[in-house]
Amino acid sequence: MYCDIILKNFTQQPLTYQSNDLIDSNKIGYRVIIPFGKNEKLGIVFKLASETSLNPTSIKPCVSICDDYPLIPKNHIVFLEKIARYYHISINELTLLAIPKHAMDASLKMPHQFFIHNPFSANKYHTQAKKVAPNATHWSTLYQKTNRTLLDTLIQSQAIIEAKHQPSKTHDSKLEPLNPEQQTVVSSILASSPSTHLIWGITGCGKTEMYAHLIQHVLNQKQQVLLMVPEIALTPQTVAKIASRIGFEPTPIHSQLSPKMRLSNWHKARHGLAKVIVGTRSALLTPIQNLGMIIIDEEHDDSYRQDGSISFSARDSGVLLGNLLNIPVILGSATPSLESLLNAQKDKYTLHEVRKRYYSGHPKISLVQLKKNEVISETLISRIQDQLSANQHVMLYIGKRGYSRLMACHQCGFQLRCNGCDRPFVQHLGNQLKCHHCDVSEPWVQDCPKCHQAELSPYGAGSQKIAELAETYWPQHPCIRLDSDNSSKLNVSEQLLALENAPATIIVGTQMITKGHDIGRLNTVVVVNIDQGLFAIDFRAEEKLFAELVQVSGRSGRRQETGHVYLQTRSPDHSIFAGLSDPLTFYQHILSQRQSFKLPPYDHLSCIFLFGSEKQLSGLTSLILPTVNDSTVLGPMPFPAGKRKNILCYKVMISNICRIKRDRSFTTIKTFLCQKKHARVRITYQVDSHLST
Repeated sequence: MYCDIILKNFTQQPLTYQSNDLIDSNKIGYRVIIPFGKNEKLGIVFKLASETSLNPTSIKPCVSICDDYPLIPKNHIVFLEKIARYYHISINELTLLAIPKHAMDASLKMPHQFFIHNPFSANKYHTQAKKVAPNATHWSTLYQKTNRTLLDTLIQSQAIIEAKHQPSKTHDSKLEPLNPEQQTVVSSILASSPSTHLIWGITGCGKTEMYAHLIQHVLNQKQQVLLMVPEIALTPQTVAKIASRIGFEPTPIHSQLSPKMRLSNWHKARHGLAKVIVGTRSALLTPIQNLGMIIIDEEHDDSYRQDGSISFSARDSGVLLGNLLNIPVILGSATPSLESLLNAQKDKYTLHEVRKRYYSGHPKISLVQLKKNEVISETLISRIQDQLSANQHVMLYIGKRGYSRLMACHQCGFQLRCNGCDRPFVQHLGNQLKCHHCDVSEPWVQDCPKCHQAELSPYGAGSQKIAELAETYWPQHPCIRLDSDNSSKLNVSEQLLALENAPATIIVGTQMITKGHDIGRLNTVVVVNIDQGLFAIDFRAEEKLFAELVQVSGRSGRRQETGHVYLQTRSPDHSIFAGLSDPLTFYQHILSQRQSFKLPPYDHLSCIFLFGSEKQLSGLTSLILPTVNDSTVLGPMPFPAGKRKNILCYKVMISNICRIKRDRSFTTIKTFLCQKKHARVRITYQVDSHLST
């Protein structure tokens, strides 16, 4: 027998070894030690085969098995393999992404046991053992809270021993009562056979309350639940909300946990100790022993896409996992993606609409036409002051960070742009020039480098300028600015929660504050500049902007009082504004456009990206791609949005109304390009691509 082994930091695909009578079909997913050159490495058993195309005499045997249980269960290996095959990504990289890095340390033993101090131990570690494990405590908790060397010593010296009885835990849930509309949705989901459900609920409709009732039902069935959120910043608030309903704290899993915490929480989920897991994309890749339901909140959000060398959709992969396990998958959003909405119209998903807010009515939305050179309309300054005087918070939303968005010469029209990507430099406070795409800074430039006859002038506003204006207009009130320049994703939630008892505050923020945050005493939201997103060349621009406007509007009036949303624009007749009062008509209009132009979600799009220098990519535009079936193929063509730090990007787009035909065409062209490209050209793939410009 032969086995394929996944190795860390080596190849894109598993390597083949002899099983050496150590490994059979029951050892899929186990950690093993294998010979590698003159050394030994840790690997994971991925697959077994009775035959191989390699020379059997050159295949080395496995050395030993590390554990008495699989690190990754066999059914989860199947799930990862399906993702890798569909998205054309490395199964090695994907599997290692699913595992905490500490788990790939061969010297680390990870017993699935509860330990307690040994009352009969007379060795020198007795006192420490009693402090570490006074009661039955699982290894994962001990690993998180105890020095690893000490923990290993306590176990080896039998100062702590396996507990004969596991601790029993009881929790008192405090579920909020559901209104009739919410109860209908929850009852319908629980009464149906396992399938995918789309909850289209307006902002503030109480999706969290419905999630909590669904979670409690699964817990009553002695199963685990995975609740996914699009961004790490949303995990603390989500954990706190769910904990207040079900009576215990869910287990977070995301990339910003410390390595010890990540392994501890991962281990608890793997062995069924974590009953409710709240996490981002990486949480979906975690093997959860007894998963009974998957809930994907804000399912429309692009953050569920993993980009780079490993590109996949966590939302769509979550639906796949639900189908494989035959468990319900709940997709929730106030602005559902067109893909999910179309699936609901085709009866692939069950649609549930919630049109009433839990505590209050819909916010009132007003258009405010900006005059020339206005940043904040004069008509709003007094209204904002009235809210602040009434001890109410006010949010000023601007989609861009920095001070000004463009430095240009009014004499000759020259624009100061980044050499690495050709995008405009953004002015920051302190006369700094930054490229947000390449993440580089340049010295301040005052005079026009082209005509030398005028100073460069700032155009457009970012979050720094809006905060500066807020401090000028309302100096007696505090102002906080929440953007990625001065706030991490995790402390945004902490700062917003601190507003509960703070004096009336002006909140200036970017996209970081649009999703999921529940801010008390916030009844007024001003969207400072909508126009910068109205006329983008991206065919998804209207869909994205609509979702952004609905989400940020939903931050207002979430308690008892009515919210007011003011949208500043110089294009008040744009069709997107009518859609805010009639979302279904807006979505049907966008879907009709997409269908007529054969764009997603009707045709299925995949992209191949090639990155390199101008010399390495020369000749791509004249390259004749192989003929494929009835798929539409565009490119290779320059992809300006992919250019970064002087590395150019070319793109090939393949689309077809049939996924199978699209995939065959994609494979043919991918193979051809891999053979023809320069050796130093980096190539990545994006199946069901969401990059369209």
